[in-house]
Amino acid sequence: MDNVVESIKEIDYELLELEEIQEIIGIRGASPNKKAGSATYAFSSTVENEVIHRDEKIGEKVVALTGGISRKERGLKKVENILATLTEEEYMLIEMKYFKRHTVNRICEILGITPDIFQ
Repeated sequence: MDNVVESIKEIDYELLELEEIQEIIGIRGASPNKKAGSATYAFSSTVENEVIHRDEKIGEKVVALTGGISRKERGLKKVENILATLTEEEYMLIEMKYFKRHTVNRICEILGITPDIFQ
């Protein structure tokens, strides 16, 4: 369960990061179309190069965040689907063994089963 909660927190964090980046892009009025705008006199400066480089990095970060969010959401759905197929006893067993870190003997005592099930 801790891993599921951690995944949800990571997804929420990355969605906030993505929202922040999209807000920055919106403030600048940037267009995804690189050919947008009218022709201007061509000149190059350090400041312009920095802005162009920053724009490229922001685009890369958006792609990375979006991909990471999608992967984590798919992984979370897989876990949720698997957990939905478990019986109550199976769910309790997994929770005690892997999340609460109970010993085999303690689990058997709680569930009223013999340790043979773990072999």
